[in-house]
Amino acid sequence: MDELFAIDAEARRNALTITARHVRRQETAKPLLDAIRSKIEAAESVALPASALSKACRYTLTLWKKLTRFLEYPELELSTNLAENSMRPVALGRKNWLHIGSPQAGQKVAAILSVVESCRRLQVPVRDYFSMILRSPDPVPSRAYSQYVGHQTFLRLKHSSHLSIGVLPFGRDPERSPHTNRLTS
Repeated sequence: MDELFAIDAEARRNALTITARHVRRQETAKPLLDAIRSKIEAAESVALPASALSKACRYTLTLWKKLTRFLEYPELELSTNLAENSMRPVALGRKNWLHIGSPQAGQKVAAILSVVESCRRLQVPVRDYFSMILRSPDPVPSRAYSQYVGHQTFLRLKHSSHLSIGVLPFGRDPERSPHTNRLTS
């Protein structure tokens, strides 16, 4: 298992692109996983059917497709450590948020911080993302949510050079009239 983590660590150290990371995983991680699977199958074949070893082998083989999904999708991390570490402040603060106004406040804060952490993870300016989704004075219809969520929206923001909201004073929006605070177009 350490060898699998070493492959991803090397990819991060060398700043490999997603395509290069996919190729590297196919060349290096796939043979390691094939060897691990064959060892699990061999252990299952010699273990008694009701034994803990046999149950563990069956469990692992049943979940094999999910365990090896990172080979198909190079953007997936082998471990959830990065996600867990980025959400630690949410978990630590959960009890404190129970007392910030209403019973629903804790859930709302957790949802907002989830978006903030996603932006940070994808290196998208948080303020730009929120200004994009909160720009309209009218609520966004639920059928339109899909255009505001997901990896593609983050990528569009990350690579956009025309966003200037991040450098304006808080609350200023160039598309809003200074007198009415409504959109000018």
